[in-house]
Amino acid sequence: MASHLITIGIASYNYAAYLPRAFEAIKNQSFKDFELLYCDDGSTDDSISVIEGFIRDNPDMDIRLVKAESKGLLENKNRIIDNACGEYIMFCDADDYMMDSCLERLAAATAGHPDRVIGSYKEIDPDGKVVKRHPLAPYPLKWLSILHHGSIYRREPIIANNVRFEAVPDDICFIQNFNIYCNSITGVHDYVYYWCRHDNSTSDSKTSSEDWKPMRRWGKIIDGMSKVFPKLSDKKDIDGFKYFLIKCYYFHVWTAASGTGKEVGAQYAEMRDALKSMIPDYKAFSTLKIIFSVHDTTFATCATFANYVLDKLGLLKPLLKIKAFVSSR
Repeated sequence: MASHLITIGIASYNYAAYLPRAFEAIKNQSFKDFELLYCDDGSTDDSISVIEGFIRDNPDMDIRLVKAESKGLLENKNRIIDNACGEYIMFCDADDYMMDSCLERLAAATAGHPDRVIGSYKEIDPDGKVVKRHPLAPYPLKWLSILHHGSIYRREPIIANNVRFEAVPDDICFIQNFNIYCNSITGVHDYVYYWCRHDNSTSDSKTSSEDWKPMRRWGKIIDGMSKVFPKLSDKKDIDGFKYFLIKCYYFHVWTAASGTGKEVGAQYAEMRDALKSMIPDYKAFSTLKIIFSVHDTTFATCATFANYVLDKLGLLKPLLKIKAFVSSR
């Protein structure tokens, strides 16, 4: 039996500076049926002192500290799965934080016991200024919600099917593997979560390892998704998954475009061929039906459609070269 409705899992390494804000946001939640599970990956800063102080100052909260030697991001997130007791798990990054009504709104959406509840979230800078909003699509599709922010997952399908964090991008690879066994989702269209982007963010392509650079990241996505795709049989799932891959491809092609014209051309060809290994006919006219049948946000649908048209007309690669040239000036 689950001891709480929600396990809030925070996997952290050397994020002591951000922990007080994240902890206070959790403490201020009106919904209280949760446990806070903090997994530390051998931090060398004051992270342990911060969490121990928070535990000492809040004896009424159910807080557990799991300390372990450093084994990396993926293994640390798996510690959340191994130690969680809630009916649902919420994976939170230590540098992000919840809005005041986050847990109340997510918990209210669990009435029908969906396998995942997905909320809208806002992207903020280190000063707390909102730089981008990420609204949920009117009719959310599980394949398109590929970040953990503002989501909770029913623990039973994770445990029963041994869904683990096995590769980066950790959010995409975990979520799409979970989606194989996810039979129902519920959307919360209110904004419930703040995603903080800063120079030390794990996924910031300017500062982190090669695994997070657009070219390498796209290759890893294709590698991970090649294991998911063969397991799908429902046409709606297949179409939704294809749309996700095509949309993701165009995003990564644009973000990867850098260097000389020859280098950009080579990048485009490599990334295109990776997509073709999954969807050989992605430029076929039948793709248009998929683009417009999937209920994404209006902006995302239009952007995906525009890139498809440019690609089909042979104009995408020249535009990528122009973008790289302008960016280098």
